[in-house]
Amino acid sequence: MALWFDCDLDQLCAEHVLRFIAHAHQEDQKSHSAIASSCTASISYFKTVGRADEASRFADPRVLDALRGLHRKDLNRKRPERIPITMWMLAKYLPKVKTDKDLVTFGACLIGLCGLLRASEFVSKAPYGCTLRRSHITFGQGRVDILLVRSKTDTFEEGVTITLFATSGHSLCPVSWLRDIYDNHSKDKSPDAPAFQKPDGTAVTYYQLQTFLKKIAAEAGVSASRVSAHSLRIGGATTLFELGYLPDVVKRLGRWVSDCYQRYQRLGDSVLRSIAKAFVTTASDESHGMVGSQTVLQACRVNAITLDECHARLTAGKPQKKSKKK
Repeated sequence: MALWFDCDLDQLCAEHVLRFIAHAHQEDQKSHSAIASSCTASISYFKTVGRADEASRFADPRVLDALRGLHRKDLNRKRPERIPITMWMLAKYLPKVKTDKDLVTFGACLIGLCGLLRASEFVSKAPYGCTLRRSHITFGQGRVDILLVRSKTDTFEEGVTITLFATSGHSLCPVSWLRDIYDNHSKDKSPDAPAFQKPDGTAVTYYQLQTFLKKIAAEAGVSASRVSAHSLRIGGATTLFELGYLPDVVKRLGRWVSDCYQRYQRLGDSVLRSIAKAFVTTASDESHGMVGSQTVLQACRVNAITLDECHARLTAGKPQKKSKKK
């Protein structure tokens, strides 16, 4: 680590961390994920040896801004299309949930899917840490309100509230799962404690969530290599599209400010099957396939005109421009 920063670790400051990030990206051609992993390892090292001051250097706003900038710059990396995680896949994996750790992680997956949440909004992700705390959760009559104090599209961190309603009697009711985790599976019950905790009271991490999702995918017979923590958000959008909800509704629920959410619309077999049936039904009725106010058949019966005739009609009655004399 001394070689990375070219400094005495006892004098580590944010500027040294920034120099390391710049060198790793420009000279060593390291990706954002590789650099962020190195930062996470460094933080873990300093905390392990009891040097919290050095670990805090990685939380400097300039360091966080640099990592965010690298992430945006690194978006041109090629990767296979990610597969959505769906309620059916969660239901299939549910019988395998036995331990407290798996129960909490499964509940986090359920909340992330139903709320169309980004992973960084409800589990601990470096370098931002855990943002969803117990104090951010409010239970009401048949509902739960989740306050997201920080999110990607909340530029000024004003906070946004996500509301989930209960589906009584269903084994995958998100409100029931969150209530059970909140009351019975949280070692640290202080207001500032993580909403989703491991048995030791620490927050469920991004890596643990992603590893758990790969297990769910494998159980459903899906390629785990094409699943990531973002598959929950993709799955939520895909489900809403297949249920027939309008794009504007999906956009509002997912808190998208652009039209990138349309990339998450997956055409499942049920949609393709209905499209095939729709095409067949048009074979016996000429009213399908309108061209303006005419059917296709009527439009084909209209006598076509040449381009010269069309130009003559458009220019009829218009004064001709005089050509300039040279």
